[in-house]
Amino acid sequence: MSEVLEALGFDYVNLAEVDPSQQPLPTDVYELKIVKAGIESGISKTTGKPYECVSFGFAVTNSDKFSGRRLWERFFGGEFGLKAMRRIMDATGVPQEGSLADWLKELMTIQPTFKVTITEIDDVDRLTGQVKLGPTGKPMKASKINWYNVMPV
Repeated sequence: MSEVLEALGFDYVNLAEVDPSQQPLPTDVYELKIVKAGIESGISKTTGKPYECVSFGFAVTNSDKFSGRRLWERFFGGEFGLKAMRRIMDATGVPQEGSLADWLKELMTIQPTFKVTITEIDDVDRLTGQVKLGPTGKPMKASKINWYNVMPV
């Protein structure tokens, strides 16, 4: 679809012809490129309290079928998120040489790649903990990055 938009512009887009469903990536090892990295803050929808987290955007690369697909991840200040970011640092070879914010800016500039396993899981509503159901009543699926095994390309 993106090739069509680049070639024709938006004048020829008919949204009624676009499949609105988003299928998760099949379980496999994928190469991801960092396309967004930064610190964001906001107000929690569940607690109403302010929060700060590290937000990443990734694009699948070197895949015949899924190149360009985007995945998003947020890491909060806990042990899991810090370890995951350390694994990203090690796998990309981009060391943190200043503040965390400086490192994230460097990642945005370089846009390094790494490999991870992505699995298909049930899509769960963060507020209720219930599995989301699609229009047909079947459980919806999502893609989950396995942060325990981050590998260099």
